[in-house]
Amino acid sequence: MRLYELSIPPTIYDAHRKLEKVGYECLGSGSYAEVFHKNGQPYVLKIFQNNDYGYIDFIKLVKSQHNEHFPKFYGNLVKVNDEYYAIRMEKLSECPLSFNTNIEFIWNYLDNNGDLQKCGIETNKFFDNNETFKEALDIIINNLLDRYEQDICLSNLMSRGNTIVIIDPVWGKPK
Repeated sequence: MRLYELSIPPTIYDAHRKLEKVGYECLGSGSYAEVFHKNGQPYVLKIFQNNDYGYIDFIKLVKSQHNEHFPKFYGNLVKVNDEYYAIRMEKLSECPLSFNTNIEFIWNYLDNNGDLQKCGIETNKFFDNNETFKEALDIIINNLLDRYEQDICLSNLMSRGNTIVIIDPVWGKPK
């Protein structure tokens, strides 16, 4: 199925049923989106509401960057109808629970706008060992957090093997 053939009906629930009929299964739902996968496909299909401006800007940002901590998108963002967009992205795994202890360091870094001098020793140690992850957060701080609320939590972090991937770091309408 090509994305332009999806012609999503008025609700995400109708889209869910239509995708199930052609072999997709829903992997997860969020406030603004649902993610679907079809066996044999190397990607997932994310369908989200067109008012998720932060995610739209995140996709544009990621496509202009080369950082292993960002997801890989396939193809372009497609407007399916007046309510929804769709995009294909790589299929990732859930973030290991062991990473849960690091979320406080990430929040500390983001709350201090990337200023490690304000973050404390433990946060500095974490980022000393995770330089490319820090670079990904810096890209988010410098390009998105002036316009959107931060939304990095375990449900918005996934993994590609041993690499943590930031999949949806912001929420809301532009400030």
